[in-house]
Amino acid sequence: MNSTTAQHDRACGVLLGTAAGDALGAAYEFGPPRGPELEVSMVGGGSFGWEPGEWTDDTSMATAIADVAATVADLREEEALDSLAQRWHDWSHDAKDVGAATTIELNLLCHRRDAEGVKTTVGERRRLVLYGCGRQVVRSTSGAVHGPAAAARPPAACS
Repeated sequence: MNSTTAQHDRACGVLLGTAAGDALGAAYEFGPPRGPELEVSMVGGGSFGWEPGEWTDDTSMATAIADVAATVADLREEEALDSLAQRWHDWSHDAKDVGAATTIELNLLCHRRDAEGVKTTVGERRRLVLYGCGRQVVRSTSGAVHGPAAAARPPAACS
């Protein structure tokens, strides 16, 4: 499906707004709530030593979804799910922060593929994709904060 110019502009605006908001809040992630009297600035720092303007894993995962969707792929199809799971897996190797649930899902997919020598099922990839999409929507729209930081890396077998 081809998008109109207005749809393309809206999609770009959503990604830009997500990235800017994520970068603004990166320094404050996993910290105590900030009172309304406290200034919020794009200063960097925080739990993972973010650079000013650097976004977190939330935006990195959302842009991977957008990249695959931009190929006009049907995100419900096996090829698109494979591409997205591979992008997230590749990204996770060098990411400063990979959320706890994402790490678990990526490790399970890698372990099943590598240890058992079988391709992951569409259902397994779909679960990972739906988790990632849902997490981005919740995080971007409600400002929900995830649990304890988990910077775990995928097992060596996934390299």
